[in-house]
Amino acid sequence: MGAEMNVRTTRLTTISAVACMVSLSSALMAQDKPAEHALHLKPNAEWKLSALDDRWRMSRTFGSGEDRTTLWIDKGGPGPAVNLTFIGAPLRSPFGPYLEVGFLPGKMIERNYIVSTSSKGRPVIALFGVEPVPLRPPPDPVSLEDSIAEEETVDLSEGALSLPIDAVTHAQQLAEIDTLHLSRALREPLSLGLEDFAPTMAELMRCTEELTERLANNTRQSKDADTGVAPKEQAQWARKIQANYPYQLLREGQEATVGVRLTVNAKGRASFCEVTAFSGPASFNDTACLQLLRHARFAPATNAAGEAVPAFFTTRIIYAIKR
Repeated sequence: MGAEMNVRTTRLTTISAVACMVSLSSALMAQDKPAEHALHLKPNAEWKLSALDDRWRMSRTFGSGEDRTTLWIDKGGPGPAVNLTFIGAPLRSPFGPYLEVGFLPGKMIERNYIVSTSSKGRPVIALFGVEPVPLRPPPDPVSLEDSIAEEETVDLSEGALSLPIDAVTHAQQLAEIDTLHLSRALREPLSLGLEDFAPTMAELMRCTEELTERLANNTRQSKDADTGVAPKEQAQWARKIQANYPYQLLREGQEATVGVRLTVNAKGRASFCEVTAFSGPASFNDTACLQLLRHARFAPATNAAGEAVPAFFTTRIIYAIKR
């Protein structure tokens, strides 16, 4: 199920954002490596897979004592992205609008982030829509000459369509991941050693497929009837979302489209948000999901017996600035 919502903004004044579908892009920044002065934490427990009502969670703890840090990797449907939650003292008092995150030896991505506090009073940083392996490979590097003797031309008949990374390459790149690194917004860069990451991630994806089929089935059954997920008082919560165009990105003149899949529970609340695709800076991902989880309200889907059931609701938010 899906819906549409329009949002525009005049630079540094009022705002707009639109909602309805999906696009494909990874906002990859320049490659980075953990600084030697980073806090390097090794795992102190095995990976744990947990089934929640609306997602599967892959979790592990790292370090000990005051440095003990918990990592949650959440997934609630198909697609290359996961949601990350870091919990622990090393995440305290972040500063600045952006941090950099990366599954190494891949590339670091600059983006904003969500700060919170756990039920036990520990600092939290959360990120929506992080791709451990980008869906599409970065383009080959191009070396530019200081001067070009003749006019540059392009023969598109010799070109080729872009292709997604195949399953074998994706698995190989997952197997190479050994570190999850955070920097820039933290007082001390943080590196988590991801031992046995690839097989556990593969199991997370497999488990998520079963959950996806159940929720997708609920969505399909109600798709052609008046029993599907439906927005309630959308104009009210759309205005709240429209009033939260990320200030720093607005100042920089940045725009984006964020494809989102919400899991709407039997009470009509968006309980989980997953970024399905995005164009523009990845920093918009967190804003889109946070505002939808906070403000969106729905009439839940119902089954043949008239009982409320969890189901998917897909949408797209377009952040655009009036010129």
